[in-house]
Order: sequence, then structure tokens, then C-alpha cells
Amino acid sequence: MKYFLYLFLLLGIVSCTNEEDLKSNIEYSNEFTIVDNPNDSVTHERYLIYKEYGVPVYFNDTISQVQTGTNHKGEPILSYERVDLNWTFFGYNHGIKYTYTYLTNPAEQMQALRFVRKYLEQASRPMRPFSIMLADTLTVASSSRTDRPIYHVGYRTLVFAQIKNLTGEDTINAQIKEVIKNMVSDRVKVNTDVCARFADLGTTNNWYYRTWETLGNCPTVVSTQKMSWTLSVNALFNEPPFSTFDNEDLVMLLLKDRQGVGPYVNSETEALTIRQNIIDEMGQYGFIRGWKQSGSFTPNNDTEDRDFYIQAILHLGERGFKKRYGHLSKVMEKYQYLASFIQGELEIDLDYDNSNE
Repeated sequence: MKYFLYLFLLLGIVSCTNEEDLKSNIEYSNEFTIVDNPNDSVTHERYLIYKEYGVPVYFNDTISQVQTGTNHKGEPILSYERVDLNWTFFGYNHGIKYTYTYLTNPAEQMQALRFVRKYLEQASRPMRPFSIMLADTLTVASSSRTDRPIYHVGYRTLVFAQIKNLTGEDTINAQIKEVIKNMVSDRVKVNTDVCARFADLGTTNNWYYRTWETLGNCPTVVSTQKMSWTLSVNALFNEPPFSTFDNEDLVMLLLKDRQGVGPYVNSETEALTIRQNIIDEMGQYGFIRGWKQSGSFTPNNDTEDRDFYIQAILHLGERGFKKRYGHLSKVMEKYQYLASFIQGELEIDLDYDNSNE
């Protein structure tokens, strides 16, 4: 019975409350403990990471094998504990198949472990996964598509792939930030109370997936986008949460010479005024960006809207976000729901200003 309860907990089926109740009654086996081998540099580094952060790191999906008996021929019967990525924060996904090629070169394994150490240094305690798997490649296949992502956030296992191809401090840090953003989004999504409070403003007023014209009172947004499809509300800044056209933000695009026709505006002051007007016009409805497929619409739904906010909060920090949006009451109301959870429950420090304004 104890064995089945352990598997039940391991697979993440039980609720958080039940898991906390069972912790004092269930004794974990040593299957997830990394044992030191000073003569093997890779194993020794795995042990040091485990000792410092409590996170076991693996190079294949078979975590352990245990002999449970013998068959009629006297041969051992083995039970295997494997990584199962089909378990998510929201249940078991039968429709996806995960396959790997393993990372076997010791030098590449050490390079991947250095990446893991950098990740764990930057991740807050609640953001550290139960375990990490390092693969050469990861393939995620469904009935409609096949992807080979650099990382995958599972319920109990975080997988990193193609780490040997990441070089340069900036590239590594950017990838780590992307992973943390994805994990924060998952953690927030599980908290239905936070999500409901965040979504209330837009869903109650039917403000999602509307053109700015039908929403009303957005003259600068509408007139600017009619000038050119490149002058989108999603090009406000050359930084998150906006995507820009050819790495040029709205101010640069407004001032850019149009093949001898001249710029759309005559001064940087005028361009900055347009940018601020657009922020204010969107912000009166609690939005900081338009639909990712077309800035002519408001965000598609509260999930997309929430992801924009999370990206902006993590990039800008508390002071940077307030500097840009602090005068917009509806934006700040939605910000507070997310920031309180991110700082309190996830223990992520937002006390910085990365607005670059």
C-alpha cells in the first residue's frame, strides 16, 4: 500500500493539500538522491548541485531500476522509474509523445551542468523544479505538429535540450529568463483565484478581442494604425512585452524616412507624445498591448492578456512597471493581482527598474 501511495504522489495526482499531509507519513526512497563519486567529474558536479539546491539532475529518462523479484528462470524482475513528461500542471496529456537523444559526451555534459547551475542560481526556491533532465535533443510530437524545443516545463521535471549550442553569457541569461517566465506563467495559471480576479475587468465588460474602433475613445491608436500596418500598438517599445518591426519601436518608425516621402512626424517630441497617448488610451481599458496577431484588436482573451502582463512585469520590474503605467488605475489594479502572487508565493524579487526610458 505504501508503494502505491508513493507512486500516486510522484505522479502528481494528489492535490497540494494532500501532498503536504502525506509528506510526514511517506518516506521517500533514495531513488532521487544523487550519490557522490569524486573520481567522476560529471557525477561529482551533479552531486554538488543536488547538495546545494536539492535538485537531482539526470542525463536520460530512466531515473532508477529496482529489482522486485525473480521470474521462473531465476532472472531478476526489474521495475523502472522514468521521467513522464505527459504529466502537466493541469492533468495527464495523452496526445503528445516525447522522445530524446541523450547527451553522452562528458565535456558537453559538464557544459550543460554549468547552465543548470546558472539557472538554479537565478531561480527562486519555489521556482526550482523537483528534477532536471538534460538531453541532446527533445522532440515533442502531436497529431498536428512536431517541435524540437530548447526546454520543456513538466509537472515534476524541467527538461533542457540543445544546451551545448548555447554560448555567450547574454544568450544563456536570456534563455534562463525565458524559462522562468514560462514557469511563472504556469504557476499563475494554476491559481484560479488570481486568474479570475485578473480577468474580471476585461471579461465583465466584454473588452477582449475587440477592434479599438468598437471599443471607443482610442483616437490616437486608430489613426496611427491607419497610417501604416507597421505602426502597431505592438511596436510601442523595442523590448517586452512588445514585438517590433525590424527591431524598430514606434518612435523610430514614426521618425523614419519613407523612401523620400519623409517621416510621419516632424520631431521626436511629437513621436513620444503619440506613444504616450497610445499607452494611455489602451490603459484606460486595462490593456498594455494588442492581440499578438494584429495590433488592430485588443488581446484575444484573458490568458493572452495575462501573459503580456507577466512578460512586462518580469522584464520591467516593479519600479519600471510603475514608471510606465503607474498613472493608469485599471492597469495597476491588474498588475497588483499578479505582482503580489509573483513576489509572495513565488518569491521572485521585482525590486528593480529595467524600463530603459
